[in-house]
Amino acid sequence: MTFRERFIAKKSWMKGGLIASGICALLFGFYLFLYFPIFEGISKENQANNESDTIFILPTVTGHIFPFFSHFIIEGTSIASRLCTETKTECVYWSLEYEEGGVPWKSIDGDSGYCLQQETTPLTSCIERLEAVGTIVAIIILEMAYFIIGAIIGTLIERRKKR
Repeated sequence: MTFRERFIAKKSWMKGGLIASGICALLFGFYLFLYFPIFEGISKENQANNESDTIFILPTVTGHIFPFFSHFIIEGTSIASRLCTETKTECVYWSLEYEEGGVPWKSIDGDSGYCLQQETTPLTSCIERLEAVGTIVAIIILEMAYFIIGAIIGTLIERRKKR
């Protein structure tokens, strides 16, 4: 039995779901390898043009912007602080001169000074793993949504043909 014969033998809702899921995967590849690289080239040529927000209209309408922006979605919420323990201490405000309560500190550049305000943050490796999982989950949810929409359309087409 060939692939085509097996596909035709499936129920309408399954065919619709598989077709829609395939469309979702094709759109994802289109955005990743054609759409965004083309717009990136155009925006570099027209740096004075501030209409770069229009690039996101089509991926937002199709839902494909969410896997691409899952990094910002996770970073902008408290998910990272809830799932990753805060173990890394960073200095968020420091001075070269000693001030009351200042702790001796060396910056990344090697400058010595005094840290006046410290903050603990999660490890970068934990946040990167969390963002990778978030991207995969967003892709799965998007594929499922496309499958469900395709299954509904397939069912409606089958009902219409029976009339």
